[in-house]
Amino acid sequence: MNPILTGVGVVAAAIGGLLVRQSGQSDSKAFELGKIPPCKAREATDGALLKLYGHVKCAKPINAPKSGRSCAYLKTITWVETRSTDSKGHTSTSWSHAGDTENTAPFLLEDETGSVRVVLDGADVDAEKAFSGIDTQGGLNVNLGPFSGSLGGRRVKIEEWVIADGDNALVIGRSRRSANGFEVANDANYRLVCSHKTETEYLNSIKQGGKWLKYGGAAAIVIGLLIAGFGLTSFG
Repeated sequence: MNPILTGVGVVAAAIGGLLVRQSGQSDSKAFELGKIPPCKAREATDGALLKLYGHVKCAKPINAPKSGRSCAYLKTITWVETRSTDSKGHTSTSWSHAGDTENTAPFLLEDETGSVRVVLDGADVDAEKAFSGIDTQGGLNVNLGPFSGSLGGRRVKIEEWVIADGDNALVIGRSRRSANGFEVANDANYRLVCSHKTETEYLNSIKQGGKWLKYGGAAAIVIGLLIAGFGLTSFG
């Protein structure tokens, strides 16, 4: 018996089981959201579960510094490049996740019947990728005519994900009465959902993600069991 191989196989199979379970949760989420009937802004009532698709109008939008977009929601994801040198002097690079930041601004979701105020704090947001690029922080900036760059410093990979002011968005959540009409926000029993996609596109993306989780999980289970079986029957 090889305990290391057996342990690796068991862990791989367990991870596969978790992925399959998550795929089931994705399917369930798509099914539950699909059951909610779409409605118009004028149909909002206190405590109603709304599924609205309309135009984002933000009075005080957030500026996304890299993409230049004006946003009701901005998520910035940052990775930092790290370099390591082995005993033979070979240098390799990799990217490590440095952190995420989220900023939101209240906005009106408008359709032909009226508008509903939306507060995205703590919401489940499916945003659009507006920027992906690499910056260099620190080091010496060099500009020689047509040639420019940076000497030294470290490279930082940045992504911006947005719900942009002026674009269309899908909002699914519980409405409540506010001082200026109705608004949709998180409550104790229902997490607000917002997507830059249409309803059909959003639900299909959830199902597709669940499908890949299911395939990946099933493959991990099979491979894990094979490795564990080999470990149980081998000597070492």
